[in-house]
Amino acid sequence: SWSPNDNKLALSISSLSRNGPFVSNIYVMDPASLQLTNLTSPSDLVRGNPRWSPDGKHILYTVSGSKSCDLYIMNVDGTNPIALTKGNLGFIISESWSPDGDRILFSSKKGDQYLFYTIKADGTDLVTLSKEPSDTSPSWSPDGRYIIFSSKREDGKYHLFIMNADG
Repeated sequence: SWSPNDNKLALSISSLSRNGPFVSNIYVMDPASLQLTNLTSPSDLVRGNPRWSPDGKHILYTVSGSKSCDLYIMNVDGTNPIALTKGNLGFIISESWSPDGDRILFSSKKGDQYLFYTIKADGTDLVTLSKEPSDTSPSWSPDGRYIIFSSKREDGKYHLFIMNADG
């Protein structure tokens, strides 16, 4: 994803590990020089989906292991990585910053159930916004007051719904 001032790009690069499965790390690239800077330490984890905070000070990303996928946040220089979720919400499917950068909206899949949540950028105040197990693909409105999502809640077919951002 592009930084808010469009001068850097955050991306995930995957490679095969020595143990067999592939691993991914988060990098920042300067598009003018094509210089890559690795922000995460090598390990057997898959890190992906980097998203810049609206103020350009943090990067949100996912970390996947064999049984779960969690949300993390770090400073743009790779320091101070913090787990926002702790493996109990299933696999994170999509994530995005609120326009003001205060909250993160994400959806997860656990078994056959899709749910979506918001959480403060410091990892506190997790709120479940889903009302039905098919609620998925949430997205912020440009002003951050609403969330649009899809769900099969009415007739078994996916339709779009809009809700207030606070539920």
